[in-house]
Amino acid sequence: MDIELTKELSNFFQNFDYKLKIESLNINFQKDGKSIFEIEKINFSNYGFKRNKIEGILFKERFIIDYSKKRNNFNFKINDLGIKAVLDLEQNNFNDFLKGIIKINFLESLIKSNFNLKKEQIDLTKTNFKNKDLFFTFDSVITFNPYFLTKSNIDIISIEDSFLKKISFENILLKNEIIKKLNSENVVKYKANKFSKGLIKDFTSKINFINGNLIFESISKIIGGTINCKGDILLIDSYPRLNFQCSIIFDNTKNFLKSFSIASNANVNELFFDVKGSINILNNKINFDEIIVNKEQSLKEKETRYYKQIFEKFLLDEGLFFIIKKSKVKTFLLELT
Repeated sequence: MDIELTKELSNFFQNFDYKLKIESLNINFQKDGKSIFEIEKINFSNYGFKRNKIEGILFKERFIIDYSKKRNNFNFKINDLGIKAVLDLEQNNFNDFLKGIIKINFLESLIKSNFNLKKEQIDLTKTNFKNKDLFFTFDSVITFNPYFLTKSNIDIISIEDSFLKKISFENILLKNEIIKKLNSENVVKYKANKFSKGLIKDFTSKINFINGNLIFESISKIIGGTINCKGDILLIDSYPRLNFQCSIIFDNTKNFLKSFSIASNANVNELFFDVKGSINILNNKINFDEIIVNKEQSLKEKETRYYKQIFEKFLLDEGLFFIIKKSKVKTFLLELT
């Protein structure tokens, strides 16, 4: 069934005045003849003990949906996964396919969003995602035509180390077939509150996924300087490497070192580093192709090898996401001084 007929199907079930019972129905939702998802073994009745209850299998998981015509909402459950959702639809909505508010509870996380399902896209606005480790808001547009694409603006409110520790690149890369289909354009922002003791004070990044390839550009503002990076990684490679080019600009090295409680007697207050290289994200190894200091002095091979050794020892030992952990950066800096 073409996904554009979703509203017609919903209206049919809502307005059908006769007794209706459906057993073991399979529906394959498609767009331009291509399958998007399939719901299997659907059971439904608009009368009796299981009135307005829909049961079936989605993504190999059994689900239950209770529909309330009076409240015009759906309660969705996948008990084996601990997922619960409430879909509140707007009344008398004729211009759009489906419009309303959705609330989802799963794995001790809460998502709340306004949604608008149109002919060829879904708009998600004022979306909140929150659990004990992570809190962010976002707006997204998901289009189906001419191909599947998501565009999102994401604001990270808070993020804990405990969340980053749960991320496993090995497990993510096992989802090879899903990664190949990812097409998205994302802007991610983070602004630390005034009480934050972290290294990053302000962060903005453009992150795009194109058929398994991740391309990024980022600007990170820190005390005493700025870090600008760009790069890419082909996630469907057997041994994916993150290729990067970064410019590290210190306009006040004394303030930077002071934030780590490291004294500085240097006369030079400005420093510039241009760094090019790659990181193996599975074994946490880095290669520096080039390190240029103050835009003119290129480090020798022996010096580059030394930076590789201490970078892997003090910054990459816990993985890619902990490179900017303040305690690790301090240890790295003390090794250099």
